[in-house]
Formats: sequence, C-alpha cells, structure tokens
Amino acid sequence: MKKNSNKCWWCKNKADSREHIFKRSDLKRIFGNSSYDKITGPIIDDGIRQRKVQGTNSRFVKWKANLCSDCNNARSSSFDKAYDEFIQNIQPFFLQVMKDKCLDLRLIFGEDWSDKYKKLIKYYAKHIGCRLSNHELGVTENIIDFLNDTDKLRDIAFTFEIRPMNQIAALTSNEMFDDNYEVLNAGLFHAMEKNEGENQSAIALFSWLTTGWLSFNYIVQENIVPSGTRKIKSPILRFEIGPIIGPEQFEHLPNIAEKISFIEDFGRTGNRQELAGYYSRIKKN
Repeated sequence: MKKNSNKCWWCKNKADSREHIFKRSDLKRIFGNSSYDKITGPIIDDGIRQRKVQGTNSRFVKWKANLCSDCNNARSSSFDKAYDEFIQNIQPFFLQVMKDKCLDLRLIFGEDWSDKYKKLIKYYAKHIGCRLSNHELGVTENIIDFLNDTDKLRDIAFTFEIRPMNQIAALTSNEMFDDNYEVLNAGLFHAMEKNEGENQSAIALFSWLTTGWLSFNYIVQENIVPSGTRKIKSPILRFEIGPIIGPEQFEHLPNIAEKISFIEDFGRTGNRQELAGYYSRIKKN
C-alpha cells in the first residue's frame, strides 16, 4: 500500500476536506446541536490531556484532510444518504435481528434496496479509505475503482455484526440517567504480518466501525475476495452475533465516541501484532 500525500486519495486532486470519523448525523444524535456548551459539552481524552470540543466540526472528530471537497461532498452524498437511512431505519429491528440473524432490506430501503445497499457499502469503503490515508497506509486501486463503479470490491472483506452489550448498556444508561447514550466506536487497527527474513510487511488490516448495536467488521487486503463482492440476489441481509463481552472494553462506557491514531511502525516481532497507538475518547462531562 502506497503512502499518503497532500492529494485526494480518491481523485488525486488537492486534498482540502476532512471526513468525519463518525458520521456527523450520529454525533448530533448523541451530543445534540453542532455547537456544544463550553462547560458541559463533550471533551477529547486521549489519556494524556483533555481538549474541549466546540462542535461536530471539531478537528478532533475528523480525519486529516485527505479528500477534495467534491469527493467528500457531491460525489459521495448518495453514500451518506444511504448510510443515514440504514442507521435510522434499522434501530427498531434489534430484537428481530437478534432472533433471526437476518433482516429483509426492503424494510430498511424499500423496493430500491439493491442500489441503496451498494451505496451503503460504498460509504463504509470511503470511511476505510479515509482511515488508511489518514495513517499513511495508502488506499488500494480496487477500493477507488469500486467507488467509481469500474470494478467489484475485491480488497475489503466484511460482515455485519450485532453487539448485544452495546444495546444493553444504552438502555440501562438511558433509563438510569435520562441520557441519550449510544455507542460509537472505531476499533483499533490490527495488522496481520508476514515475515520474510529481515523483511516484514503488513499483508492485511482488520478493524470495525460500530454505530449503536450494529458493527461493520472489515479486513483490508489486496485481492482478499478474488471474485469481488457479489451483488446480493436476495434482500435478506445476514448478521453475526457478537460476544456478550466484546474485546473492546471502552464500548461499555456511556457517551463515548472513540477514534484511533497510531504509529506507522508495524513492529519487529510476531506474525500478528496490534499496531502501536493511543485511544482518543469523546465524552460528555
């Protein structure tokens, strides 16, 4: 994977726009309007120091500028709309999805479910592209081609997962504290490495993006799906059921939106190593 530059990773024009780590609509739903109170509003806590967040456009809730304004707005607006529609409409179906481990996408998107589902996956692919570029890992040509509708998605394997503890924590917090708690979590990047003598390189990256009780888990690796992501012929979307107590402990704390930054060095030992880094958590006082 090639390293990032000051160019838009999608179209190669000048990068002058910063994508939200979490969708702005998700942040507004949890933390309220775009301007936050200086005393009671959210803060960024990376374990070293705390910074006040003035609103949903704070630089602390965005990746660095690695897209141009056109790609981040006009070209991908339909992806954003598909994601918002998906997240908003799926909320009442938690118990049904837990029971059946599947859901008819027509209940979410209507009869235009196939086109909107593809745009939903493009939203996640764009998120992954921004994250790769943010950490100077580069974005594969296949991911870009997928966004351009010139190829199937071959370099990202993904699953949708239900995380029951997130829903339980949200319901408990909301009932006890009259709160508006919802989990937002961008998981750590895990690198799967290959040793060849003194040379060591990451051949795959694994992480997830969680919104509420729903998680999009993904692995990025060149040609990990050789035939490409197939167009689903049926509107039935399958879900995995996550562990009752997940590996990411911070997902159990109220009012947290977590973002990750990390060092480029993949380390010197081991075939599978978690990349060095730090947590940044946005939370209400």
